[in-house]
Amino acid sequence: MANQHSGKNPGDLDIDFGQNGFMPFPEHLDFGQSRLLQDGRILTAGSRRDGQTLVLVRHLTTGLLDTSYAEQGIAYITPPFARDLLPKGLWLLPDGSALVHCGVGNVVQNDALVLRVTPNGDLDTSFGVAGYCVLNLGGGTTNIAGGGVLSDGRIILALLAQRPGSPSPWIYLARLDNGHLDPSFGDNGSGLIHVGEDLVSSVIVLPNDGVMLVAPTDFDYVKVLLLQFLADGRPDPAFGDDGMASLTLADGHVDIQSLVRQADGKLLAAGSGDYGADLYTLTTRLNPHGSRDESFNNGNPRLTAFPGYETISLACALQGDGKIVTGGHSLGSLETYNVVLMRFLANGELDNGFGNNGQVMTNLGGVDECYQVEIQRDGKILASGASRLNPNGTAYFVARYLG
Repeated sequence: MANQHSGKNPGDLDIDFGQNGFMPFPEHLDFGQSRLLQDGRILTAGSRRDGQTLVLVRHLTTGLLDTSYAEQGIAYITPPFARDLLPKGLWLLPDGSALVHCGVGNVVQNDALVLRVTPNGDLDTSFGVAGYCVLNLGGGTTNIAGGGVLSDGRIILALLAQRPGSPSPWIYLARLDNGHLDPSFGDNGSGLIHVGEDLVSSVIVLPNDGVMLVAPTDFDYVKVLLLQFLADGRPDPAFGDDGMASLTLADGHVDIQSLVRQADGKLLAAGSGDYGADLYTLTTRLNPHGSRDESFNNGNPRLTAFPGYETISLACALQGDGKIVTGGHSLGSLETYNVVLMRFLANGELDNGFGNNGQVMTNLGGVDECYQVEIQRDGKILASGASRLNPNGTAYFVARYLG
């Protein structure tokens, strides 16, 4: 087993963080999303296992609970309509408050929920209707694929709405102003723009308040589309072919789950790809206008094998020195389904100074998946995600690794 042991080398768990490298959580926390605050503290939005209550937990930079937050570091918010509440995203605002988006319901009837939480962990009742914005575009399932906060504080969302008779969900761009659909955006003052029919796996907000969506096509993953829109929702003619660029693998399938825009405008993408039957971690970089970056792996997506395992990536982050960290997991049984981190040099080669030849695997004892990686100012790496069926504690983890 290629487990990661605690020590003092890049890629080792930081044993000075939390409890042997992991943050402690209440045992009833079932799922979560974490973000690194500007002051180095960490905020997590999760749910109780009963699915009725949102749980917010704040930790200090040491990884221990911040007892100055809410009630001994933990806040609880129970919407009056909560049913199968599943937090899917967490965005931080400059004033210390946070936006949380959740799915509410099940596969038959699901609403998208957005709420705002004050810096003290209270529900901000001035947002939406009594603190909540509930979105459903057709009576069936409506999900938020992603989004972010614009420069003026409004929110841009990518919504997926399953329409009767359509095999694929409809993709909408939505803009919210203080928790209400923005009548200055979209078609006929609806706050919505229909931009296609497919899935969306990743969303980033652009510096000019535009937005980019990543959409796999035709459910067979032979091609991924990148769709870029201006701030008013129109396709950006400067990107790709009238706002659309594509990513493919020769004789293989491709999936992109995470997209990061560098300061120079280039796009880092991470996901998975295959040649034949096995899945590999995929990493690639594109130029600002959607063409392949020849300085990264000669312009080709890089497929990276972890010896003895199939792996996929769900997240990526950029270090200050230009190195790239990806997070994801291996596949297989309870024993082999583990957290996987990889670090690449700016040219796409594995960084042999990180972990074991650029790769780290951590077995947490469950079905372990890394959903998010963030880089602290000191270069240390925060990795967070799920550890389902774990007999040792909560179903969610945040770990810190030495960078």
